[in-house]
Amino acid sequence: FKIIELLLFVSAIIKVLERAYAESPSCAGNRTATYLLNTRGFSCETLYLPSINDNTTDSFNCSLIKDTKDCETGYTESLCGNLYVWLLDRFWLATAEEFYPECVSYLESEMSPLPPSPAS
Repeated sequence: FKIIELLLFVSAIIKVLERAYAESPSCAGNRTATYLLNTRGFSCETLYLPSINDNTTDSFNCSLIKDTKDCETGYTESLCGNLYVWLLDRFWLATAEEFYPECVSYLESEMSPLPPSPAS
């Protein structure tokens, strides 16, 4: 039963990645776009994340996590489209689950559980 679940999960991931490439071939596999997105992500993280420490409240920390995510996703959407934003949202949610569990529901509240409709 676990193998079937794993195969279904892998199949779903492959479909999303195939769609990402089809909808935005200028981003998928493009080294320049990848460099720009990574640079922007690093800039956003440098801007917000250093303010998180043991002396700040959970709500303040969660707002910084959200601000960092929004900083990255705003740029990503303009360059690559909303499917990439949805994937990046999933990344931030997984990061929160691992490192900032107190922020998971805060992030989930504004995320769509399903990928956006295909671009026309």
